[in-house]
Amino acid sequence: MEKQGSDVVRDYYASFHQRELSRLLTAEGRLEFTLTTRLLRPHLPFHGRVLDIGGGPGRYAAWLAQQGLTVSLADLSPNLLDLAGEHLTDTGITGVNEIAQADNTPIATPTVRTAGAHQDDPLIRVAPSAG
Repeated sequence: MEKQGSDVVRDYYASFHQRELSRLLTAEGRLEFTLTTRLLRPHLPFHGRVLDIGGGPGRYAAWLAQQGLTVSLADLSPNLLDLAGEHLTDTGITGVNEIAQADNTPIATPTVRTAGAHQDDPLIRVAPSAG
């Protein structure tokens, strides 16, 4: 039986999770990070919670936390989530209060969808704070 959907994505990233951690440190990755954060910044609330879906090793989650937001990070890949936890611990960044393995359950939260430079699917969704 051929794998589909989230299993394919999970297996793909499991094959090179270390490379994904350092991808944003390359020249192309730094450009992607700069452009993506510049695009996101005007849409972020001054305070509140952000759900970073498909956040992999946590580079964007760390940046969002540094902007003063409370971040929940979700990804399909347990390998990338392990790296995210290590990265956040090693850098001392606080504000990422949850790291969870995602599945393909729909999210019933109003969101602002922002496509990443290297994928056609949304990377980050910004949900308004409750209250």
